[in-house]
Amino acid sequence: MGIFNQESGSGSQGTNGYELIVQSAILQAAQTLAIAQKAILTWPAGGAAYAVEYSSDLASTNWTVLTNTVTVIDGQNTVLDSPSSTRFYRLRKTN
Repeated sequence: MGIFNQESGSGSQGTNGYELIVQSAILQAAQTLAIAQKAILTWPAGGAAYAVEYSSDLASTNWTVLTNTVTVIDGQNTVLDSPSSTRFYRLRKTN
């Protein structure tokens, strides 16, 4: 933002020129859009207990239990995962 004024010392009344006085400069940082890469897994709450398991190969017999916290939201068990590579998920009944 700047202000034009007539404070020039030239001329008999100081009106023969303009000076530009810069009061401040406002810069706005570019805004970026961050996209979260999360898997959101949900299944009905209540009833049987299930463990969430994952594997990088759907045909694999080696599955790993996902230890992330399960939270009930609107009657649904919900768990978030942030996989760093391809993952397949399954529910295994535990009771």
